[in-house]
Amino acid sequence: MPIFWRILFWIDWLNQSKDLNIGLAELAHVYDLTTFGSSRFLLKLKSHKSPLILKIKQNDGAWKEKYFF
Repeated sequence: MPIFWRILFWIDWLNQSKDLNIGLAELAHVYDLTTFGSSRFLLKLKSHKSPLILKIKQNDGAWKEKYFF
């Protein structure tokens, strides 16, 4: 799964299970959103900011094999 979706997945999970309210304002404070065409996105960590979700270092190269046949 690409890092963009992993970050959103874990933020959604934290919001639901820990009764948090992490939204777009918090994402925009920590990450820059870049788009590549109409369906590809990148959340790039801003310099001197700590990531909202730790231990997410890189994209999983085999994610397509798990979700596409």
